[in-house]
Amino acid sequence: MYSLEVNTRQPKLTARLTPLLLVHGAWHGAWCWEEHFAPYFANRGYGVTTLSYRGHGKSDGRQHMRRHSVMDYVADVAYVAQQIERERGVRPLVIGHSLGGFVTQKYLETYEAPAAILVAPVPVTGFFWGSLRLGRRHPGAFLKTMALFDPTYLLNTPDLLHDLCFSDDMPRDQVDKYSLLIGPEAFRAAIDAILWVRPNIDAIKGKQPLLVIAAENDRIFTVDEERRTAESYGAQFEIMPKMAHDLMLDRGWERVADTIFTWLTVQGI
Repeated sequence: MYSLEVNTRQPKLTARLTPLLLVHGAWHGAWCWEEHFAPYFANRGYGVTTLSYRGHGKSDGRQHMRRHSVMDYVADVAYVAQQIERERGVRPLVIGHSLGGFVTQKYLETYEAPAAILVAPVPVTGFFWGSLRLGRRHPGAFLKTMALFDPTYLLNTPDLLHDLCFSDDMPRDQVDKYSLLIGPEAFRAAIDAILWVRPNIDAIKGKQPLLVIAAENDRIFTVDEERRTAESYGAQFEIMPKMAHDLMLDRGWERVADTIFTWLTVQGI
């Protein structure tokens, strides 16, 4: 097992029973949750844990990045969730963004969770259509990715990051800041999500409450794809108006966090 970056925030107020485990997407790391969401939910009484998959953030395994799979990332999430359960006596609620939403779906096939939230997730149909949209929008970066077996080239400049992950009016100094934190991604994990790996809907549906959140102006996944994902699971579905793919960092992130907090409150979590 690789040594993983794991960050934990203790709640600022009276502690709620259910801890939160925040699972990042491709190219990102624990840092994308630590910016806003981790302090937001800690300030509302939740114990919050963020992790970086193997090869991401400050975790070990970057030397083997190309060969990491989606199921490797699931194993990382399961390992951290088990640590939380040993410490807190309860399994965490899992919130997954983008590829992390896909990893969360695969995690839920096998492991119990009190609830889960999918934020702009890779849909139940996988990343095939999303990859075609990336190829049409940025053909040079896409061709370089496929030729060199390295998805890093899809998000390795501030311009690419801004276009694919953030709203047009996102301040450029923030985009530049986050661009320095963007890391490499595993080609195998990308191919898994494009071609080979799909969630088992029947193994997930009905096991726990689910919320799916889409970004109206997402340039990677369409609102219709996200709606079909929610419908597949019988999940509640919310659309964030005028927002782009990185809902936890984009302008208006507070509305996303408030939506999640309201849903948790309604669920009694």
